[in-house]
Amino acid sequence: MANEDLGKTLRRLRRLAALTQEELTERSNVSVDVIRQLEQRRKHSARLPTLHALANGLGVELTTLLGDPPAVAASGESDGPRFVAVRRVIMPALWGPQPEPTGPDFSMDRLREHIADGWSQYHAAEFDTVMKSLPDLITDARSATVSGSDGDRRAGFAALGKTLQLAGHVAVRMGKTDLALTSLERAISAAEQSADPLLVPMIVNSVAWTYQRQGRLADALGIALRAAESIEGGGHTDTADGLKVWGALTMSAATSAARSGDYDLATRPRAGRRADDVRVGVRGVRGVLGGIRGLRRRAGVGAEALRQEPVPPHLPGADHAPVAHVAARVS
Repeated sequence: MANEDLGKTLRRLRRLAALTQEELTERSNVSVDVIRQLEQRRKHSARLPTLHALANGLGVELTTLLGDPPAVAASGESDGPRFVAVRRVIMPALWGPQPEPTGPDFSMDRLREHIADGWSQYHAAEFDTVMKSLPDLITDARSATVSGSDGDRRAGFAALGKTLQLAGHVAVRMGKTDLALTSLERAISAAEQSADPLLVPMIVNSVAWTYQRQGRLADALGIALRAAESIEGGGHTDTADGLKVWGALTMSAATSAARSGDYDLATRPRAGRRADDVRVGVRGVRGVLGGIRGLRRRAGVGAEALRQEPVPPHLPGADHAPVAHVAARVS
C-alpha cells in the first residue's frame, strides 16, 4: 500500500500514544528499521499484514492509520440540539402523525441534487453541515413516499433510502453506531420499496462498514459476501454500476477478513457457494480483481469506461478506498 502521508500519520499516532519507535516495535512485531523508514518517508508503502500489525500496536483502526477522515468532535456538541434533531428524524415518535404529502413547490430533481450535495459534504468531512440539512432531507423524502403516482412513490422511497443511509454514516462518525444501524435498517426497508435493484446492496455495504466499526468482523464479512452474491446472481454485474457495487462489497469483505488477522479466513470453502466464486482475504485479493476483470469482459465494459464513470454518490466508496490501494498494490 503506497501512501505519501503514511509516514506522517504513523509518526503522529505514535507520538499521541506516547510510544518510542522501539516500544512500537515491541507492541507490533514490526522491525524498528521499517518504522523508521516509513516515518522518515524513505519508504512509502507496506504490506497489509504490516499495516494491520502497526494499527494494532498503536491501538487504532487500520483506516485511521491509512488516513480515515476525522469524525465529529466528541465535545458534547454531537449530543446537542442538532444531534437530537437528527435522532428524532431517524426515529420519529411512535404513534406519531403520518408523513404529509409534498407541496406544490416540491421537486424530486431538486431533492436528488440536495442528497448528492449531502454526500459530497460528507466525503469532505463537513459533518456539521450535513447534520444541519439531514432533518429536512429525510422529512421531504418521507413526504415523497406518500405523494403522486406509484412511480413517484418509488422514487420517494429511493430518496428516503439514500438520505437514511447518509444519516447512518454521519451517526457512525459521531460514534453512535447503534443509531447508525437503526438508520441503515430503515434505509434498507425504504430501498426495498424503490425501483433501484442496486440500492439495497449499497446500503448493506454501509451496514458492513458499521459492523467493522463495532468490531463485528465476521458479521461484516458475511453480509458483504451475501450481498455481492445477490448482485451476481441477479445478473446486475452486466452494467458498470453493478460491477462497482459488487466490487465495493467484495473489497469490504476483504477488509473484514484482513482486519480479523486471519488472512486465510475467506479462502476456505463456504456452504452454498460455487467453486469458482470469489474468495477474499489478503491472498484472495488477486482473485477478487481477476473476478472483476472477468465480469467486466463478459459485460463488454472497458477499463476506461469504468475509470471515467463516476461512483454513485450514495455508494460509500471513500470508506473502503484504502482497500482499493491495497488491491492495486498486490494485483
